[in-house]
Amino acid sequence: MDLHAISDLMMNGFSFQDALGIAKTKKNENVINSILNKLAEGQQGETVIAKYLSPSYYAYFVGFIQYMPLKDTVSSILHIMELEKKQKEDLIKGMLYPALLFL
Repeated sequence: MDLHAISDLMMNGFSFQDALGIAKTKKNENVINSILNKLAEGQQGETVIAKYLSPSYYAYFVGFIQYMPLKDTVSSILHIMELEKKQKEDLIKGMLYPALLFL
C-alpha cells in the first residue's frame, strides 16, 4: 500500500475511500480491496488501516490516532519515518570515516 499517495490525496481533500481507490495499483489491489470491503462492512478506517501497517508505522499510528485525524496521523508518520531514515544515513556517513581509520 502506498501510504505516501494516500496521504497526499487526503491532504488535498480526498476522502480515505477515494484516496484508496485512486492509489490502487495491480501490486496493492488485494490490500486496497480488503480495506474497502471492511469499510463497507462498517468498520472504522483507523481500525482497518492499522492492521496493514508495518510494526514501526503501527507504533506511531497507535499513539497519534488518539489525538489527530487520520490524514494528519498518516502524514505525520510518513514525515517522522523520512526523518529517521535521513538520520540513520547521516549517522552511517559520519561513522564511516572513523571506522575506516581503525582498519
